[in-house]
Amino acid sequence: MIGAVGCLASSLVRAQPPSTEDGHRDVDRNANSDEESLLQEETYPSAYQEENAHPAPPPRADSETVSPDAAPPYATRRTSADPSEYVEDSLFWIEALFGYSFINLTQFDQDNFLPRSANDRGSGYTGGLGMGFRFALFTAGVHTTLSRYSALALGTVGLDLGLRIPAGLLEPYVRFGGGYVWTSRNEFDARIEQSIDISGFFGEVGGGLDFVVGAHGSVGAGLDASVMRLNRQSIRDAEELDNIALNEAGDAVGLQLRAHAHARFLF
Repeated sequence: MIGAVGCLASSLVRAQPPSTEDGHRDVDRNANSDEESLLQEETYPSAYQEENAHPAPPPRADSETVSPDAAPPYATRRTSADPSEYVEDSLFWIEALFGYSFINLTQFDQDNFLPRSANDRGSGYTGGLGMGFRFALFTAGVHTTLSRYSALALGTVGLDLGLRIPAGLLEPYVRFGGGYVWTSRNEFDARIEQSIDISGFFGEVGGGLDFVVGAHGSVGAGLDASVMRLNRQSIRDAEELDNIALNEAGDAVGLQLRAHAHARFLF
């Protein structure tokens, strides 16, 4: 009997609802927590938002867009067939040119070079070939030209460095170079019966504009100017003409201007 009464008392104690004092404590605790959160949000809004913000879902792969005008890596040129598309820069190029040129072998200076009556200036046709490599906007290569004038033929071979700036389908360029120059078929003066050996070195600057006609080619026009340091070899047993001792060596500083059209092939 006593055991049954004890169990009934324990059950009544467990089933008794919490006291009013405990309820007030829980309400006060929740209210304090809300006040602290509100105070933290008002004092540090950015930190509170970052701490309580939900992470954004990762972007979907199919939602990424690429601008149609964005060039792929190592591509700076467009094609005339589709100007909205870029093509990758080619590493190797070959160029052929043809034009008209002017020459004056004694433009700047001469010392015992040629008689005054010698035909040391004139104009004529010129042609040439070039090849080299391209690295982004820069080019490096070798050029050779041959120009035919009334009194002589003049050839050059040299190295050059260039800068090409793509601008849509147009490509302006500038280049600098230098190398070896020589003459042949010299017919300066009928009184000079023996051949004259003239050679030397030159420095050159040029520029022009190309038009892109496809993924592997362009056409354009340019202008080159060369300053030449020339040496004339002595002519054995030659007579003196116009106070020029042909049996002694001479030198001069001349000028050549060349306007040309060209075609460039890219590989």
